[in-house]
Amino acid sequence: MTRACKICQHLFIFVLLSGLVSTNLIAQVLNNKYTFSFNNTPLESVIDTIRKSVNYGISFNPDAFPKDHKITARFLNKELRTVLDSILISVKFTYKIVGNNIILLPQESSFDNKRQTTIEEIDTMKVIELSGKIIDRKDKRPLEFTSIYIKNKNIGSLSNDDGNFLVKLPYESVNDSIYFSCLGYKPLKIKIGDLLPSENIIFLDVNSFQLKEVKVKPVDPKNIIKKTLENIPNNYSQTPSMLIAFYREIIQQNDEYVSLSEAILNIYKASYNSYQNDQVSIYKARKSRFEKQMDTVIFKFQGGIYTSLLLDIAKNPSNFITDEYLNYYDFSMDEITSIDGQFTYVIAFDQKDYSPYPLYKGKLYIDMETYALVRADFMISPKGIEKSADVLVKKTSRKLKVKPTFSSYIVNYTRQNNTWYLNYIREEVSFKVKKKYSFYSSTFHSKAEMVITQTDSASAKRIKLYKQVRLNDIFVEKLGKYDPEFWGSFNILKPDESLEEALQKLKINLAKTR
Repeated sequence: MTRACKICQHLFIFVLLSGLVSTNLIAQVLNNKYTFSFNNTPLESVIDTIRKSVNYGISFNPDAFPKDHKITARFLNKELRTVLDSILISVKFTYKIVGNNIILLPQESSFDNKRQTTIEEIDTMKVIELSGKIIDRKDKRPLEFTSIYIKNKNIGSLSNDDGNFLVKLPYESVNDSIYFSCLGYKPLKIKIGDLLPSENIIFLDVNSFQLKEVKVKPVDPKNIIKKTLENIPNNYSQTPSMLIAFYREIIQQNDEYVSLSEAILNIYKASYNSYQNDQVSIYKARKSRFEKQMDTVIFKFQGGIYTSLLLDIAKNPSNFITDEYLNYYDFSMDEITSIDGQFTYVIAFDQKDYSPYPLYKGKLYIDMETYALVRADFMISPKGIEKSADVLVKKTSRKLKVKPTFSSYIVNYTRQNNTWYLNYIREEVSFKVKKKYSFYSSTFHSKAEMVITQTDSASAKRIKLYKQVRLNDIFVEKLGKYDPEFWGSFNILKPDESLEEALQKLKINLAKTR
């Protein structure tokens, strides 16, 4: 197998209840009068009843309330502030108006900045949860792969295929701004306190510019790529980093979901100047089986966590494009676009007809100023897809014929303080699987996504050998059963709508069997 083909391998919960428009309106609601009657009612149910009655956002951390605390009280035409004061004083809580929410918090809590470091600390952090949809302002098209982040804090998430996003931010970030950045669009900055807990609609505008604004000289795409390789030490981290990532693998058979596996990962990201390998350990993980089980056909996709990291082209250029392989490709200048407000070369490429290996076809996005590779969209070239079975399938029965039909890969980087960091990896592959001597075949589709949700360059430590995910590990075989409340305060990638429907069906079926 050639090196060029290796990358083909395949805390407290801070509940944000729905809120509405402005801080002033919420302040007025505190003066409105309501009638409530509670008889030995759990505190969480009391707050939920109040929220539904006032129809405004009330955010709270149920794990911080004393367990089994119950309320017996009657309020007849009382101001909401009086109701809240009376209920919360017994548990030493208070409330603040922040953005579009009434936030309940312990009296000793504050907004003081607090260092965010390890993955274990995230499990105990109070968080603000925001969700919504990102769309093109002009044609109302949902925008996938939009980066959502706080500048210079290395915390964030990404929108899914439907433009939907879910991001969980440290509670002390409530006064910060959040950024939305998408390929070809103007980056957008919004105060976190101005967003609703859910159902936000974020409009992005196309970054229209005239080519005369850019000093474009006749250039050889190969020379741009060579400069990109030369500038890797200048553009990417020269010191190791610890990453926190969300990882998801999905398998479909004939358009039906049959398997979902997810994990929160610790990643030791070696310096881009070194030859050290990256290391990964699984911090939390789960798997589910949908009601339709896979056929008795047994095969396993070559892929998983470790091999996804090989898609970090800036770290592993030898697995993709180097001087050794440049002559096997045809290159062309495709266009100039913008990423996060920066002008970017777009270089299209495809393997030559005479290439002896299955290589790639796609586009490289290279920052015009720094020559940093900021994004790559590519696939195994249709010219070589028939030769790729050996590198896409890890194990297969002798009774099966497995034919790869499609592949797609995305690698994305984001810039923080003039240094580029890995942000997102996605790989998709499809196969036709047929039993020998049978007229019928099944189509299997596998998708793996990895979103880097936090980067810490100050306290990187190598991962102990016994905790590491190894190259030959099959991810789904290492996981426990499905838990719908598993993730707590960790950032995850919101499932697309069809997957959400499948998950909802799964929850209903699980409830029926209890």
